[in-house]
Parts: sequence; C-alpha cells; structure tokens
Amino acid sequence: MKHRLLHEFTREEIKIAFDQADIKQNGHLRIDELKNAIGYLNLHLPNRRIVEIVNDCTNNETIDTIDFILFTNIVKSLHRREPITLQKFKPTHHLTSIPTTS
Repeated sequence: MKHRLLHEFTREEIKIAFDQADIKQNGHLRIDELKNAIGYLNLHLPNRRIVEIVNDCTNNETIDTIDFILFTNIVKSLHRREPITLQKFKPTHHLTSIPTTS
C-alpha cells in the first residue's frame, strides 16, 4: 500500500471530493458525507479518527454540517499527522452517523 503526504492535495482535488460527497449539493456535508469525502481522496480513516480530526478543527464544538472551508481545514490538518494508508474506496451513502467518542 502507498502513502501520500496529504499536503500534496490541491484545492481542486479537495473541491472535487467535497462536491462528490455533497449529495444534496447544498454546500454542506453531514458527518456521514464527510467520511465519503475523505474516501474520495482515497484515504482510509476509522470513524473515531474522523471524529478526533473534526473535534480538533472545531475546538470540540458540536456541529451538524461541514462547509468547504472547514473540510479544507480538516484535510490540511491531516498532513500534520502520521501518513494514512491509501486504499480503494467504495462510497457508503447509506450511513446515518459516525459514532462519537466520549
């Protein structure tokens, strides 16, 4: 499996992933859509890691949706972490929520 430094993602790549995951095309991602958006970048992250990243980027504020600016910040914050394994991704639009950690 390959590793890719996440800061290599261009704004265009991030926007394409965001738009593909934005099912309602309303400019906001629900948490389940966020997992798909990250997957469209060919990244595999466990749900708990996604929750940790969102919490870090929002200063632990509770949020319902993620706009493009926040998504960009989430992706950019990943490059400060360990490399993430690339793998094939199958979108799961049927997810209802990502379990949160207590």
